[in-house]
Amino acid sequence: MSDDKSYTLDHYVTDLRRITAETSDCSEIFDKVAPLAKRLALAKEPWLKPKHYETHAEKGYTAHLLHKEPDHSLAVFAVAWSPDRVTPPHDHGT
Repeated sequence: MSDDKSYTLDHYVTDLRRITAETSDCSEIFDKVAPLAKRLALAKEPWLKPKHYETHAEKGYTAHLLHKEPDHSLAVFAVAWSPDRVTPPHDHGT
């Protein structure tokens, strides 16, 4: 495993594949993925490009696809929100 500063999107995807192969329990998956998402967010690699900060002018947000498995079993998005927009907590059921 790489150190925190060199953790990449590819490492994150590999870890997501491993976790979901080990369990289908949503709570367990969430508990294992949450620290990895934080680790990726704090990583030094510039995996977020300037285009990933752009938002749709009318909607106020944009979901940027970063990775998708060929069989659609896993997708990773970076969601950008305009500062003046909010959304209540909700579940996409994914």
